[in-house]
Amino acid sequence: RRQELDRSSEDGELCIICLQSRRGSAFVPCGHLVCCVRCAQNVQDINPKCPMCRHDIDGILRVYET
Repeated sequence: RRQELDRSSEDGELCIICLQSRRGSAFVPCGHLVCCVRCAQNVQDINPKCPMCRHDIDGILRVYET
């Protein structure tokens, strides 16, 4: 499923990797919420370290806003 650019997002809500989709995944255990779901999955698969703090990633947690 392809994620579309969310033009209503503020820059601070955009994924730090693709800069197109809203942040939606937190890394475990550090808790940084900096990536969209797709990029977080790619990080976990390719180089499982948080792009912010470089801590090893044990998993990702999908975050939903209401």
